[in-house]
Amino acid sequence: MPTQTPTEPNRPMEPAAPPKIHRVEVEWHAVTYKTVIIYGLLLAAIILAGMFIAFPSLYSAVTRKLSTAIASNDGENSSVTQTQA
Repeated sequence: MPTQTPTEPNRPMEPAAPPKIHRVEVEWHAVTYKTVIIYGLLLAAIILAGMFIAFPSLYSAVTRKLSTAIASNDGENSSVTQTQA
């Protein structure tokens, strides 16, 4: 009875695998100025709406000041334009 351990059959030597190179792939997306402006306006509208809900008295004071400034400014502009040639 043989007591030798079985050996694996001869396999051809495999070539050494080249080292893996981890490449970073960058995907570019074109964004137009129109898209940037729309998103900016949308963000501003959301922020203003949130502030309006949180501080309604602030907005009423600001609109009151703007309306009085526009009303008083209209009278000045009409007299200045009438005196100019």
